[in-house]
Amino acid sequence: MFASDLKTRTSPIYLTNLRNEWRKFLEGDTATPKYIRKEVYESWARSKKAGVDPFNFSPSIIFNKEDAQKQAYSHEDLIKSFGRAVNIIQEIAHKNKLKLQLFDKNGYSVNIILSSSKKETPITLNSYIVRDINEEHVGTNAVSLCLHTGKPVQLVGPEHFHSLFHNNICSCAPIHDNENNVIGALNVFCTLQESNIDALPLTVFLASIFDNRSLVTNVLEELNVYEFAMRHIVKYLPQGIAYLGQNCDLKAFNNAFLKLLSLGPSEDIKYQIEKFASNLEYIKKREDISKKELLLDIQGKKKSFLVTTKNIFTNKNSLRGQFLIMEDTEEALKSLAKLRGNKAVYTFDHIIGENSQLLAAKGVALQVADSPVPVLIVGESGTGKELFAQAIHNSSDRANEPFVAINCGAIPPELIESELFGYVAGAFTGALKSGKTGKLELAHGGTLFFDEVESMPLNVQIKLLRALSTKRICRVGGVDEIPIDIRLISACKGDLLDDADKGNFREDLYYRISTILVNLPSLRDRKNDIPLLAKHFLKLCGSELGAMQLTMEGRFLNALSDYSWRGNIRELRNVIERAIVLRKESTELSLDLLPERIIKSHLYKDTKKVLEPCFSATGKDSEKLDILKIAEEIAIEKVFIQENGNITKISKALGISKPTLYSKINKSKKLSRLKESLENDSNSSV
Repeated sequence: MFASDLKTRTSPIYLTNLRNEWRKFLEGDTATPKYIRKEVYESWARSKKAGVDPFNFSPSIIFNKEDAQKQAYSHEDLIKSFGRAVNIIQEIAHKNKLKLQLFDKNGYSVNIILSSSKKETPITLNSYIVRDINEEHVGTNAVSLCLHTGKPVQLVGPEHFHSLFHNNICSCAPIHDNENNVIGALNVFCTLQESNIDALPLTVFLASIFDNRSLVTNVLEELNVYEFAMRHIVKYLPQGIAYLGQNCDLKAFNNAFLKLLSLGPSEDIKYQIEKFASNLEYIKKREDISKKELLLDIQGKKKSFLVTTKNIFTNKNSLRGQFLIMEDTEEALKSLAKLRGNKAVYTFDHIIGENSQLLAAKGVALQVADSPVPVLIVGESGTGKELFAQAIHNSSDRANEPFVAINCGAIPPELIESELFGYVAGAFTGALKSGKTGKLELAHGGTLFFDEVESMPLNVQIKLLRALSTKRICRVGGVDEIPIDIRLISACKGDLLDDADKGNFREDLYYRISTILVNLPSLRDRKNDIPLLAKHFLKLCGSELGAMQLTMEGRFLNALSDYSWRGNIRELRNVIERAIVLRKESTELSLDLLPERIIKSHLYKDTKKVLEPCFSATGKDSEKLDILKIAEEIAIEKVFIQENGNITKISKALGISKPTLYSKINKSKKLSRLKESLENDSNSSV
C-alpha cells in the first residue's frame, strides 16, 4: 500500500514507480492505488478535466525576477506582526535549505520567506516560484490540496500534476483565523536532493505561529479577557508554562510545568509555583530573558532547565502579567539539533562499488554499526568518510537521534574549544549573553562525527579525552559539569600513530577513538568502480541540473578510468558535473568535455599501449625501429582523424607550424595515404 514515511517515498525506486503511474494517468490508464493516494488521484482528475498542461506554464502565474525579490525581501509587515519569529523562521529555512511561501485562501502568493541573507534569491533556485498556485492553473500541488481539505499535506516529486514540480518536496499547512476558518496556507519546499528533514511537522508548527498570533491579536485585545485566554492557551503548548499576574500571583499553568518540577496533585500547587517563581531573580526584577540555564535539585538529582520570561502589557503599556516558560535542557537540545539539520541522510545503500577493499570496509562498518564503540575511518580526501559515518549512524539504535558533524580542520584553533564544549554567558569578550551550546551537548543521545580529527589542537585533545572518559563536559567559563551520552566516529586522512610519534597527536586519545578501524580505498585503487560511479553521478547531477537521459561515449569513460584521481570520488563528481554544464545541447558526454589534465593522461596511456610492442622488441629488431618516429606518426594520425584533415586545426592541436606538418606528412607514406583518403571523401561528399 501507499508508503507513509518520507524516506521510502523519496527513494529512487518509489519515485520511479510514482512517475510511471503519472505517465499512465496522462495516457488515459487508471493509476494504481498502491502508490497514489485517493486525494492525489482525485486532484489529478480535476487537473486533467480543467485542461492543465503538465509540461508548460502560463508566464503570468510565475514570478519574474523583480517581483520575486520584492516578496522575498519585503518582510516589514511580517516582522511588525510577528517580531523575532520571522528571523527564527528565516534561520531554520537557511539551515535546512528550505524555502517558505505564504498564500492567501485563494491560492495567491502573499510572501516568500528565504534566509535572512540577501545573497540567496529566488531566481537561483532549482524550482519555480509561482504567484498563483490554483489547481485549475498549475494542477495538483500541496497548497491547493491543503486549502481544499483544510488539512496539512505533503507531496513528493511526481505526485504533483505538473512535471516542473517533479523534483520538489512540498509540505503545506493551513493558517486559521480566530473562528478557525482557513484564511491561507504556509508552503515549505525544497528539491529532492536538498531534503534532509521531514518538513511536514515543522510546517505545521510554523503555521501555528501565525495561527496563535492571529488568536492573540484578534480575540484577546478586542475582548480584554487575557487571563481566560491564557489558561486555555497554555494547556496545549509543549513547554512548561506558568502565567503570573501583576503581583506574581499564579493565573494559569499547564501539566508540562508540573511534570518538570515533579509536583504532584496532592501538593498545594499554587503555593509551590508562586514560591518557586518569587525566588527567581528575573521574576522579581520583571526582566525579559531568553533560554537562560537554571540548575535545580529535583528529587535529589541536579537537573538543567532553559528558562524564558516575557512581560505582557496592556494597550496602555501597563504591566498585565508575565510568562514563565521552562524546558528540559536535554530535550530542548535534541529538538534544536534536529531543527538545525543535524541529521544523517546517507545509508549503506548509498555506498556504490564492487571493489573488494570497499566491500571489506563496508562489512566492518555494518558489523559495528549497532554497537556503541568508537570508530576511526581512515581515507584520503574525497573517499567518502562522512558518507560512511552517516551510514553507520543510520544503521544504529541512535538513528532517530542527532548526527552532529564538525570539521576540526575548518575551525580556527582558538575557537574549536568553544565550538566543541560551548560556553557560559560572559565567558570571554564577544561571547553571546545567553551563552552557547557546544557540539558535544547537541550530539547528546546521538552520534558526534569528528572529520580531520588530526587537526585538533593538543590542548583541546586533553579536554576531549577527559570528556570521553568521564562522559561529562564543562562549558568554557563554567563550573557545572553536564552529563553527555554520545557515540563517537572520527575520520582522518593518514596514520594518526605517525602523528603521535611526531608529537602532533596524543597517543592515549588515539586508542580512545580507534576501537574499530575502517580503511577506505582511494579511487585509483578502485578502477573497476569508476564506470559505476560515473553513471551514478551522471544521473544524479543530470537530475539536479535539469539534464535527463544523458549518456557517455566510450572514450569519455576510458579517459576517466585512465586517470589517477587525486581528489577521489569528490573530484570525479566535479568532473561529471562540469561536463554536463559544458555539453551545450548534446545528449552525449564526449572526450573534449573533460579537463585538459584528464585528456592528457588518457592520450599518454593510450599512446603507451600502442607503443608497447616496440619497447618489447629485442636484439637487431629493436635497432631497426625508430620508436620516436613511430610515436610522432601515431600522434599526427590520431589528431588528423579527430580534426577530419583540417590542417590549421591539426597544426594548432600539435603545437607545430603548417609547413612543418606538411613536411612530416610528405615523409610518411601512411600519413600521405590518410590525407589523400580524407580529401577524396571530402570531394565525393561535395
